[in-house]
Amino acid sequence: MRHTRQAPTDLGPGGWPSPWTGSSGSARGDVKLLDEQRVAVQQSDGENGASVVWSARAVVEFVTGAKASSADFLLT
Repeated sequence: MRHTRQAPTDLGPGGWPSPWTGSSGSARGDVKLLDEQRVAVQQSDGENGASVVWSARAVVEFVTGAKASSADFLLT
């Protein structure tokens, strides 16, 4: 995992879909597929916000765990 401080500048401005939007519509998690092995994730509270770059495998493990309710303790 690595971190970039200005995601749109460092990783390009386009291609940031927002698959996770909060109930108010304002809190979003944006993702960008960088290549077959890396995915950038950022909170879209600012257009020039920071992002974390994960391996594609780490994203698969995270989503699989979330679907299996492995992180439900974070919601209480």
